[in-house]
Amino acid sequence: MIKIGFSGPPCSGKTSTIHEVVVGLRELGVKVDCLTSVERTPLYDVKNMSDPLEHNISFVNHVLQESLHMRRKDIEVLLVDRTVLDIMVDFQVSCGKSSMIGFAMEEYGKCWIETYDKIYLLPPRKFKSDGQRLEDVEWRNNIIKFMDTINCEDYLNMVRLVDVKIVDIMNEILKVM
Repeated sequence: MIKIGFSGPPCSGKTSTIHEVVVGLRELGVKVDCLTSVERTPLYDVKNMSDPLEHNISFVNHVLQESLHMRRKDIEVLLVDRTVLDIMVDFQVSCGKSSMIGFAMEEYGKCWIETYDKIYLLPPRKFKSDGQRLEDVEWRNNIIKFMDTINCEDYLNMVRLVDVKIVDIMNEILKVM
């Protein structure tokens, strides 16, 4: 099985892109499943949590869900909506990179990122309210700035997309299979 992740700031089209890729791959007969975001809301208020271990709940839950899906024998491709990269960025924007938990999460996250065959880092798009997300423009802009600092060349499996073309993504997935 191959695992493809889609990361990006809020409203970058991760979920929409995945749904289009799933439909396209299924039309070609590929056995594909999608692991949607464990949480649609970010760790925005993580600084207000009383127990430092609460900071890791989303991260651990996401890794656990991915691990369980990776054991499935009935699928060829797993598409992941929001990767551990998104959770790491949420945390670091909310709490800062210098916290001990932030450092530990970043180190573990870097290792987990290597478990993806490919991660597509989607560009920001214009924000559209859907009633499910936090509508904090400043926080979203901080996420975008932080994601812009990520050097995809540090990760062999990460690609920053400038223009999202579903056909190109599907062709890349088919090449890896």
